Amino acid sequence: HSMEAVPSLQVVRKSIPDDIEDIVMQSLEKTPADRFRTMKDFSEALGAADISAVARRSSTRNQALRTSGRVTGRVSSRAAPTTGASRKKVMTIAGVAAAVVVGGGFFAFKSLGANGSPAQSGPDPKRIAVMYFDTRGGDSLQFLADGLTEALIGQLSQVEPLSVISRNGVEELRGAAPDSVAQVLGVGTLVQGRVEQAGGMLRLTVAMLDEEGEEIRGSRKVIDRPRGDIFALQDTLAAEVAEFLRTRIGAAVEVQQSRAGTRNASAWEALQRARDEADRIEQLVGSGDTAAVRRQYARADSLFAEASRQEEGWAAPHTERAWLAFQQVRIAIGTGNRPAAARWLEIGREHAGNAVARASRTPDPDALEARATIIYWRYLMGLEPDPAKGEALLDSAEADFRASVAANPGQASALTSLAHLLINRGQIAEAQMRATEAYEKDPYLEAANTTVWRLFTTSIDLADEVNAARWCEEGQRRFPEDARFVECRIRLFVLPNTPPDIPEAWRLLDRYVELSPPRDREVRRLRGEMFVAIALIRAGKEDSAEAVMAHVRERTGNLDPTRELQYFEAIAETMRGNKDRAFELLTTYIAVNPSQRRSFRLDKTWWLEPLRSDPRYARLSGPAS
Repeated sequence: HSMEAVPSLQVVRKSIPDDIEDIVMQSLEKTPADRFRTMKDFSEALGAADISAVARRSSTRNQALRTSGRVTGRVSSRAAPTTGASRKKVMTIAGVAAAVVVGGGFFAFKSLGANGSPAQSGPDPKRIAVMYFDTRGGDSLQFLADGLTEALIGQLSQVEPLSVISRNGVEELRGAAPDSVAQVLGVGTLVQGRVEQAGGMLRLTVAMLDEEGEEIRGSRKVIDRPRGDIFALQDTLAAEVAEFLRTRIGAAVEVQQSRAGTRNASAWEALQRARDEADRIEQLVGSGDTAAVRRQYARADSLFAEASRQEEGWAAPHTERAWLAFQQVRIAIGTGNRPAAARWLEIGREHAGNAVARASRTPDPDALEARATIIYWRYLMGLEPDPAKGEALLDSAEADFRASVAANPGQASALTSLAHLLINRGQIAEAQMRATEAYEKDPYLEAANTTVWRLFTTSIDLADEVNAARWCEEGQRRFPEDARFVECRIRLFVLPNTPPDIPEAWRLLDRYVELSPPRDREVRRLRGEMFVAIALIRAGKEDSAEAVMAHVRERTGNLDPTRELQYFEAIAETMRGNKDRAFELLTTYIAVNPSQRRSFRLDKTWWLEPLRSDPRYARLSGPAS
């Protein structure tokens, strides 16, 4: 089956309003990120639904409305969590649980793998999901249960015969029924656990479930340890799970000891508490209460500092403080406060440097990724005006991203960031490869929309029409409110062998602007118009294209400080065969963006191919170094 096999509710009952059907269809999305994140979201959508319109939708209505979910924007402390860094707790009853409300809606998932592809004869027992452990006796132990869950995911992920769902995937399904989790994620084995405390003792009860959510006979284990022996508890838990899996899958399953980076139980517990506090910042950002955000940041940061004082040689607290500062960078940029963003980058750089220094003997992928991200953002924000020093920033960030991936090949967030950096360096083929690896390593990555966008842009840069169309469609399906996946449809008309549909391009431009943030709409319209102009050139309507480009030039003013629109105009002039004008525009672009010289030297894309044999191109890109 595929999601297109889900029947319309209106086939059964014509009086069901369109809004209600859309809400139900969103609840049935095969990708967790596309569904409602919480029952509150689900309830609010139902409450806001227009139930007065009962006319049945037209059979020609775009199927994308049924197969696409909504995107809930979140400001996070990092691009995506990996094996040892901060996580973003989303206390959700996933969309699959909401689907149960409408009854029987889950049948469509039964034959799907994790990415919606058909499963084989049945779920593979080696494909495993560790469900977030719950607690007994209130929420006071939840931070501890979360830490134990993620430690087990990390340990099992290192075992070669197993395919373990990342915490990004299981976090979205927190609170859902086990059989629903198994069917959505396409797993054959689930691990379920409960943490409770009596006096100074922790008791962890763990059991393995099959794909139907039924406990497997003989799998239940009860582990009792003093609370101060948290690492012994982690290692015993992993060993017990591994022992059972050996008999279940008929292969050796050897787990390593917990790689927490410390054996100080008090420091580890302090870190989990700090993470719990850091996760609350996202909710406050959404509320718009900046004073509360600052207070919560200070509280979380002080707790991370306390964890580092308890274990001075431990990298993790410093890494967490770096990501926490980077979160403030994103908030500052979102409010247009560039000086504040620069200050927070400096704070984050110091913390990330401390983390890397403490992990000098065994490279820490999370510390390296944090430092790489902060250095790269210094480059992207143009905080180093000297071109040579700017290039050094780029070299340093690339080295750290690569070292992070070398230390942990599953570091999907580092892979997708590395892909972006490589795009800026003109290394498009490798960028595409790295973005593909990121999507394959963790399809549940929170920044999956960004990864899909990079797969689209690298495909179109390489004139790979098939994959450009594929990733544009994937982005539309999964992220219909992301303006980029309307822009991509306009940009497809620019490709040499794609017949341009000019009326459709103008219609898409209006939708692109509508989906853009209000403060960006004016410049986004000009950007979109430039793509339409290039499509007009492809359609042989050069006079119309010139009129559109002239309109863009007249309206640009101070809207384009980086001269990106001039770069696109240079592409248009190149396609028209007007090399003199193209070089004039590119010379201005390079003067404003000198750090792009190396990108021009390494560029292998088709956009400016006709210019490369001209001696002026070599002067434009500068001498090789």
